[in-house]
Amino acid sequence: MPQSDTTLDQWLVFTLAEQKYALHVDCVRELIKTSDHKIRSIPQTPDDIVGAICTRGSVIAVRDLRTMINLPSLAKETADVTGILEQHKIDHADWFHKLSSTIHEGGDPSLACGSQSCTFRKWYDALMGDKTALQTLTNSNFTLFRLFGQLGPAHDAIHSIAAKVADLVREKKFDMARALMDETGAAQLQNLIGITNQIEVLLDELRKPLIIIMEWEKRQLGIQVDSVNSVVRIPDEKISPLPERVEQSGLFKAIAKTDNDGSGLMLLIDGAKLFEDADPNWQPPDLSQFDDNAPEFSKNQMAATGP
Repeated sequence: MPQSDTTLDQWLVFTLAEQKYALHVDCVRELIKTSDHKIRSIPQTPDDIVGAICTRGSVIAVRDLRTMINLPSLAKETADVTGILEQHKIDHADWFHKLSSTIHEGGDPSLACGSQSCTFRKWYDALMGDKTALQTLTNSNFTLFRLFGQLGPAHDAIHSIAAKVADLVREKKFDMARALMDETGAAQLQNLIGITNQIEVLLDELRKPLIIIMEWEKRQLGIQVDSVNSVVRIPDEKISPLPERVEQSGLFKAIAKTDNDGSGLMLLIDGAKLFEDADPNWQPPDLSQFDDNAPEFSKNQMAATGP
């Protein structure tokens, strides 16, 4: 599309993995939520093509911009965090039950390790200490942010009870130790698991990419991004050439200063390059394959062939 006078210096700013990028608005047609459209996987396509969507009567290929610039996909990043949380539940449930069995058998309570020495607590403290990472992970959702805030105290509470139980055992107050473990300790473990489960559900619901529908020389393409920030004006004096090594990637065209002192930088993407990198021979499938009643394609599925 040719640039108009009114959009000459306007850019759509979006985020990938906590870094801001921008596309010129003249190649942007609309924004689409992935939760509102079914993405159909297409067999035998490059890894960065996540599938295709049907919108406004057109079938449009969707590329994952994270994958294109060698970042882990948003789905993988979310799965990694969910994996840490899931392992946290398993480890603490196993640890609690082993400690409980030991206490009931009158054994050594040394399993009652401190909260700060826990591997999960170290990961949690690092996350909570990084406001930008936490905001990105929670998608600025208050409920999810609040649940993460509750997770630390719930984790500390179960370790605190274990420490009290260990002290009671050393004082040979076995009945009190068992009661504390079976009642208060078990309730705190369930609270910890419940909070973790809620976080996992919300992470899956909230960390969904947006699709930017682009149009260039009558061709259409969708690209997945983490979130869209705003449309901003970037005058020429705020734009600088790329360093040589970055320029070699071919996808980026310049770098923009996002504040007066130049401490914030934003990469500007050459929208045309996104189309040039796409497979020119790729053809969208028949529209009937995108009917809601049709079976979903699998990327691992062999393409149908035959006479």
